[in-house]
Amino acid sequence: MMQLYFITMLMLIISAFVFLSDYYGWKYILLLKVRNYIESKSIVTGVFILIVTLLIILNCFFPIPPGPVLLGEFLVLIALFIFLIYLIIIFQNQKNKKKDGDNESDKNNNGSHMIERTHSLIETHKRNIGFFISIVIFLHLLFPKGVLV
Repeated sequence: MMQLYFITMLMLIISAFVFLSDYYGWKYILLLKVRNYIESKSIVTGVFILIVTLLIILNCFFPIPPGPVLLGEFLVLIALFIFLIYLIIIFQNQKNKKKDGDNESDKNNNGSHMIERTHSLIETHKRNIGFFISIVIFLHLLFPKGVLV
C-alpha cells in the first residue's frame, strides 16, 4: 500500500518540522509556519490527531508487505505515537484556553499534572525528538521494506 507509505512519510515530515521549529525556525520560516498552523487552530489539531491515530492503527496492522504485523513499522510507530502525544497535549491546552473560568482545583482534579509533566518533558527534548524523527524518515526512505526482525 504505497498510499499509506506516502501519507506516513508526509506526516513524519510534518512532525519533524513541528519538533525542529523551536531551534531552526529562525533560519527556516516554513518550520514556524507549519507549527503555528497546527497549534493555532483546534480544528486542524483535531484533524491531525485523527489522521495520526488512523496511521498508527494502519501501520500497526498493515505494514509494507515483507514486514510482520505489529513489528514491521516499529520505529515509525514510535515516531507517530510521540507526535500523537504532542498533538493531544496541544489540543488539551487549546481547550483549556477556551474556558474562561478555570479554577486551580479543577485543573488538579482532571489529572492535568501528568499532562503538564509530559508536556515539559517533550518541550525539553524537542530538538532530540525532531532529530529522531528525521532519522526515522531517512531510514524509512532508504529501506522502505526493511524490518527489525
